[in-house]
Amino acid sequence: MRILVLSIGDELLLGDTINTNAAAFGRLLVEEGLRLSQEQMISDDASMIYQALSDAWGQWDVVVTTGGLGPTHDDRTLDVLSRFCKDYSLAMKEYDNAFGVEKGVLVQGEKTWLMALPGVPYEAEGMFKTIVLPKILASAQQELTFPPRYIMTAGEREKDLANEFIGDWSHFEQKGCTLAYLPGAANVKLRLGVDSTPGITKKEAMGLLDEFEVFVRGRVAFCTYGSKTTDTLSNIVLELCRSRGWRLGAAESCTGGMIGASLTDPAGASDVFMGSLVTYSNEAKISQLGVKTETLTQFGAVSKQTVIEMAMGVRKALGVEVGCSVSGVAGPSGGSNEKPVGTIWFGLSTPAETFAWTTQVGHTRELNRSRSVILTLEALRRTLVGESRLPRGVLKQL
Repeated sequence: MRILVLSIGDELLLGDTINTNAAAFGRLLVEEGLRLSQEQMISDDASMIYQALSDAWGQWDVVVTTGGLGPTHDDRTLDVLSRFCKDYSLAMKEYDNAFGVEKGVLVQGEKTWLMALPGVPYEAEGMFKTIVLPKILASAQQELTFPPRYIMTAGEREKDLANEFIGDWSHFEQKGCTLAYLPGAANVKLRLGVDSTPGITKKEAMGLLDEFEVFVRGRVAFCTYGSKTTDTLSNIVLELCRSRGWRLGAAESCTGGMIGASLTDPAGASDVFMGSLVTYSNEAKISQLGVKTETLTQFGAVSKQTVIEMAMGVRKALGVEVGCSVSGVAGPSGGSNEKPVGTIWFGLSTPAETFAWTTQVGHTRELNRSRSVILTLEALRRTLVGESRLPRGVLKQL
């Protein structure tokens, strides 16, 4: 089934608003064994909207538009759609919006049907899931592929996963298996699938996918934290601490509270996560965490000795069993030959051990900070499950 999404709005083309709707639609379709064929972004210009509708009509099975249904002067989709339907002798049917105000509009043709949705992401995704997707599934039963499997990994680079850990999987590829690497800041989502080869039954396809998943998972088990796209490192870490009756605290410097923000994203974290002390200055490290003045003078804030004292200090300050810490040169300035921008030190202290580790994270401030959060949580996760390997193959420093 050929499915096109037309994302309408100047704000999308200007970069004022990130287009999350197409990604959400694509994810929902994949979960049902279908795929989004194409997505186009067009401006609020009425002539361009009309031309896009004309080009798509009769060429696609399904067209979904987002944006331009509101009451303001730059919301032109509904007016253009009305003119288009009049020119093509088509009828428009309104659908109530259970997630907002502006109604959706359905246009049914012989070869193509179109659904116009609001552009607000919450409303667009909700209406797509409850109205558009069931309609697509009703007419696509013969074209469904086999839903993919996901393996959520963190702490390892995409190239290392592919070349060093997973290695040669050509014998599965020859049978129709597919493997996609979907990298994030310091995490990589693996998508495993199997082609709907003519003649293969669903049972055979699922059996092959099971075998392939076992193969891949066995090679990346040490850095795997989940098997669903909704799994998060924060949730996993909180559950691991909760199962041990351990409480957790963070001491942050270069991340400025981002670790704490991540750990409080899941609801109900307060029984495990006691808080994060943002000690950006040396004075704060000394007064709030008890880091020794001599340590900072001799080794600097970005050092093994400092992050170890930070991790131990936050355990004492918050009365928790587990303390994690991070201090680094996030950039763009502040680097040196010995400690260039992207040098990050991490500390971890539990009832069983206290250690530090370091790695060169990235080159931009935003990337250094976001990667540091993920690497901190992944190192903590691995420690809690008894995995000796730290992210990126670095060694513990005591």
